[in-house]
Amino acid sequence: MVAMFLQIDPAALRPLYEQALERRRKEFGAADPRTAQAARDLGLFLAGIGDSAGARPALAEAVRVDEQAFGAAAVQTLADVAELAAVSPPRTGEAMWRRASAAEDAGLAIRAWMALGSLRGTAADRAGAAAFYRKALARQEDAAGKDSPAIPAILQSLAEMVETREAIALLERALIVGRAIQGAHHPSNGLIEAALAAELLAAGRTDDALKAAADALAIDQETVGIEHPRSARAMTTMARVLQAQKQMECREHVSPGALDRRERLRPGARADADRRPDPGEIPARHGPPGRGRRVREAGSEPVAPLLPVEDELQVGVASRARERQGLAVGR
Repeated sequence: MVAMFLQIDPAALRPLYEQALERRRKEFGAADPRTAQAARDLGLFLAGIGDSAGARPALAEAVRVDEQAFGAAAVQTLADVAELAAVSPPRTGEAMWRRASAAEDAGLAIRAWMALGSLRGTAADRAGAAAFYRKALARQEDAAGKDSPAIPAILQSLAEMVETREAIALLERALIVGRAIQGAHHPSNGLIEAALAAELLAAGRTDDALKAAADALAIDQETVGIEHPRSARAMTTMARVLQAQKQMECREHVSPGALDRRERLRPGARADADRRPDPGEIPARHGPPGRGRRVREAGSEPVAPLLPVEDELQVGVASRARERQGLAVGR
């Protein structure tokens, strides 16, 4: 019997909600709060199964009844306005979210500010999105404190819309709060670590980026598994960091002679075309064996061989795993 119930198509339940709404209209009238509740139930059910177009008329009816019964600024009215905004196209939904953001209820207002930030971000208005996210952050801090559970998600959304330096500070704060509330290995902290690694890489802080990327990968492997797309994204970020590190190492080991040659070939530099080339700088294919291009000065340290990115990635993961095991044993 239970198995048969679980196999029912959710859309088949729609007539039950529609019949309940019709009964309320006949029994209590179109303007009664109980009719609004039936319309709300129908609208939320349709929204839940992905029928936004069908949900809009029912939720709009609930809003109209709420306005008559409770007033335009009542919490219940604005709550239904928010539900209607969630199933509406962005252009009409934005005005509804702005209306809902004036709610006295902090949770409702924060939800509206976050939705407005998302809409502005989707429209490539980063400054506008950041402004809305800052309002959500301020309201959350006032309502529940600077270390409340909702803070990390708001900080992470804001970090996506600001410059790298501020984004790093926001994500570091989000990580501190997330670890304190949910523990170091919570899946949400893996997302924050991955975002932090990307920002640190953009800032050129490759060592810090590598640590954050390794932590993100370790958390994802532990909580969602190595085959999960989040783990794949963490590995991609880690590979990018390792690649950047190798490029920096290569630049650090470039010989002064090579830098001089690069400067001579720089666009706008004065040409030295008439100068006879230094024999030591002639490529090997133009001379006898053993007289290849000079890559370092005599007596300088040789360049360390580069491992493939995949090998470095595995070394980094294994290192972080051993580190976590050592910490666990120590505790």
